[in-house]
Amino acid sequence: MSNEPEIIELLGTQTTLKLEQTLGGQRKYIAAKPTPESSIVNVIGMEAAIKLATRFGGMLLYIPQHLAARQRNQEITLAVWSGEHKQLIGQRFGLVERTIRKVVQGDNHPRFGLSCRLLRAQTQGYMDGRQQPKRAGKESGGIGTPGQRTGKHAPKSH
Repeated sequence: MSNEPEIIELLGTQTTLKLEQTLGGQRKYIAAKPTPESSIVNVIGMEAAIKLATRFGGMLLYIPQHLAARQRNQEITLAVWSGEHKQLIGQRFGLVERTIRKVVQGDNHPRFGLSCRLLRAQTQGYMDGRQQPKRAGKESGGIGTPGQRTGKHAPKSH
């Protein structure tokens, strides 16, 4: 069971995100009385470290990285759908192109929150100032639905 929701409640989303981006995936001892030299104080500041110490002081705390990973994956997906080249995205995030593709394909999974389709719709519809593209169909003069015969070989309707 992740303690991330409790950390978010204590510190807020932005501070938790900063903590996860820097120390996520590690176990850290949380001192009952944080000192200015503490690595946690250096990352989130004394006030937030004191809040963390009131709840987790004297404990070895696993710093999760779910929030940071979700945000990173959403940023990657948005960059891909807005047309940025995967190689440049990979360089920015320190990932190879294959990982970028896997993130975008896997972003449809519920654990990532925002789905690829929703993100694509937002990117195409709002960022470019265009409307969502319509599917080709009989009414739009397109090729029709799968299995439907169109053109001069289509059955005549009476």
